Amino acid sequence: MRSDDRLTTFFEEQVEIAPDELLEVLYSEKVKDRILATHEDFDVVGRASVASTPQIVVDNRYVVTTRTAGSQARIFQIVDFLVDSIRTETESSRTEQAEPAL
Repeated sequence: MRSDDRLTTFFEEQVEIAPDELLEVLYSEKVKDRILATHEDFDVVGRASVASTPQIVVDNRYVVTTRTAGSQARIFQIVDFLVDSIRTETESSRTEQAEPAL
């Protein structure tokens, strides 16, 4: 089954949008332009070149792959850990900045 077929089937079942309407929107110039703009805004290509898949870049600091995680099953466990660590780090930094100097 082609990926377009799977995508249109999913949206037809979940959102009740006709396949031809979905494809018209997905392949529209407006959507293409927004995707390109997002890539440019976040410097997607420059910051994180994808060498293998699956590969997830967390906070532009950590790259998690099947090889580094040990298995595909562990990728999301590691990503969750990294996100939690970064969130804690960010919250701690905000708290320190908010405290008045003595």
